[in-house]
Amino acid sequence: MRKIVVANWKMNGSRSLIEAYKSTCATFEAAAVEVVVCPPFPLLADARQSLNQQLRVGAQDCSAHTDGARTGDVSAALLAEVGAQYCIIGHSERRAGHTETSELISLKQRQLIAKDIRPILCVGETDVERREDRWKKVLNAQLEAAFQSGTGPSLVAYEPVWAIGTGLIPTSEIIVETISYIRKQLGAKTGAQSSLRVLYGGSADETSAARLVSLDGVSGLLVGGASLDARRFGAMISSVAETNWDVLRD
Repeated sequence: MRKIVVANWKMNGSRSLIEAYKSTCATFEAAAVEVVVCPPFPLLADARQSLNQQLRVGAQDCSAHTDGARTGDVSAALLAEVGAQYCIIGHSERRAGHTETSELISLKQRQLIAKDIRPILCVGETDVERREDRWKKVLNAQLEAAFQSGTGPSLVAYEPVWAIGTGLIPTSEIIVETISYIRKQLGAKTGAQSSLRVLYGGSADETSAARLVSLDGVSGLLVGGASLDARRFGAMISSVAETNWDVLRD
């Protein structure tokens, strides 16, 4: 199975960054790596038009509602209209900064699935929750809520809150144990553990990408800051591709 690497530009980016991505696409090994770019809403149409031949395009959030008088919200239907193929939901910055609950995120997931957009569900624990050994309870609650929409996620991004934007990366043992737990919990509900894709996110960059995607159970990466430099991101994609070619040849 191809690895997947998702670029989350957050509230950053520009048309010039889209063009920079376009000019470096020659380094992206599409046969070995699926690349998804998630720019801010105003850049979605431009990204879709410019990068459509090489990369997939996703959004960073969507509304839990289909339409209506909801100023500032963007519906799944509108995302589909501009060509979004993926959408990040449940990012810790949304959970904390916008007080989003797991139940609300479940409703967003339902909206996306109805429009054939693949949700990328983010889950993760805080530093305190990890130190107090409550991480399993926290992750399980976030995953449980995802099934309230009727269909669970097939693409989950594990992002320890304490690693995002800090430059800190958990030990390999922590990542493998946590992703194994996520797969086990999802597999028990879907019966299809082997087809689930679980990404790692949190301070991943070009120096750590190959090691991270080589860990047992890691299907790819969700990348923040390092995705804002097209050359750095291109180097990440190339290193991920190199780790995956032997797997694809077998």
